[in-house]
Amino acid sequence: MIPHDTWVVVKGGGDLGTGVAVRLRRCGFGVIVTEIPAPTVIRRTVAFAEAVYAGRQVVEGIEARRVGAAADVPETLRRGVVPVLVDPDAHVARSLGPDILVDATVSKRNVGTRITDAPIVIGLGPGLKVGVAWRGGTPRTGQQHRSVGLGEWGAALRLPGVHFVSLQYGEHENEIARARAKFGVDIHHWPHAIADYDETAALVCALDLVITVTTSVAHLAGALGQQVWILANAAPRWCYLATGSATPWYRSARIVRQSRPGDWNEVMTGVANALAAAGRKEIGDDVAR
Repeated sequence: MIPHDTWVVVKGGGDLGTGVAVRLRRCGFGVIVTEIPAPTVIRRTVAFAEAVYAGRQVVEGIEARRVGAAADVPETLRRGVVPVLVDPDAHVARSLGPDILVDATVSKRNVGTRITDAPIVIGLGPGLKVGVAWRGGTPRTGQQHRSVGLGEWGAALRLPGVHFVSLQYGEHENEIARARAKFGVDIHHWPHAIADYDETAALVCALDLVITVTTSVAHLAGALGQQVWILANAAPRWCYLATGSATPWYRSARIVRQSRPGDWNEVMTGVANALAAAGRKEIGDDVAR
């Protein structure tokens, strides 16, 4: 569990950066948002960037206030408020020494963020962010039938412009390393976020889509209203029903089914094609039925 006296600088107070800031603040982190002098955001009512103009902004019950200098940040954090600082180059990261820096400007090129700005530096770039879980159950609950080894995900993993995040529980670093060597793609994996289910939920909420076998992640994503494609074997458990792509439990879920026991090729080809065609706003409608 990350200690709650951890400070995080979020560069960019648009809706994406604000979503990250709100989630981190709810988890108890001290969050500082930096912005440019005249930010332009479309969804102003859900963006802390609005505090640059109005002085104050509240999003989902989390208050942010504009502060005039880095020296005002500690007291603002002590009051439980998110300080918003006009600081285009995030000099506050060097003056206050945060534990984590998140670049949420979604720039197509690096505009000044350095790996040395904080012990942990995260860049939120353009493209779909997709969480994946490929193994489900135990040997006694049909793991061999429910799981799709990463070696069978190649068509999806090789897609350009898609960033994959592991939602897989258990020790699978070696399998991820083999997939990296085979397909030339990084599957981002943060074990601490999987070990704590609150943090897993926060991670799921930060994604555009979850693709998972029939395991707990499918239910977590569905319960959170997150778009989720569930890969079901030919004879899944009752809660995944026997036919159809919809589920009565979760409106945001789509089930992609095996047509032949043990054969995941058709399923994974359909998933890769749907993922390639999906736009960020219309994800979930093109998956193979």
